[in-house]
Amino acid sequence: MSQSLAVLLFILSLGVTTPSPAQTHDVQTPDTLGAAFDAEAIGKGTPHDYDFLVGTWSFRFQQMGESGYRPAEDGIWTIRMIHDGLVVEDVWRKEETDNPTITYRIYDPVLERWNLQGFKPRTGTWDPGVSWSDEAHRFVVQTFGGQVLARIRYYEIRPDAFRWRADGSLDEGATWIPDLWKMDATRVREGGS
Repeated sequence: MSQSLAVLLFILSLGVTTPSPAQTHDVQTPDTLGAAFDAEAIGKGTPHDYDFLVGTWSFRFQQMGESGYRPAEDGIWTIRMIHDGLVVEDVWRKEETDNPTITYRIYDPVLERWNLQGFKPRTGTWDPGVSWSDEAHRFVVQTFGGQVLARIRYYEIRPDAFRWRADGSLDEGATWIPDLWKMDATRVREGGS
């Protein structure tokens, strides 16, 4: 394993819970290319890029480990519009954690893109990023823990499901580890999934 992957996995493992053995179903991807977009070519988005995300989603999340992928973990992701629909707030929570990831997204009409800030309450640091879209995808470039640059792509977006994958970099995007994280999400209907 490369030293940069070892360091990256160590940084990302801080506060990570170990999933139960029953949670071993892999999160599938259509290829091994990762999120695969130019993180420096920040595009434009629309104020409605995240309308599809509003609601509650169940997800399966999988993270790369030292010798392949760790077992998939389940969780719930709740998204709502606040402040007269000008801010998207989401709470992403794996089953076994008491330290969810919370993200605020706000659309910048001048730059025509989204600015976002994520955080984990027990960590006390901000994870800044930007987001934009094309007809089929949502793209995010975000820094985690002040050290890990991630490029994230939402794809196969449908009313009741979508997929998500993220590449990680420790050298400001000079090199990328594809599919460091991957996730499938399914909308939870009122009264059940």
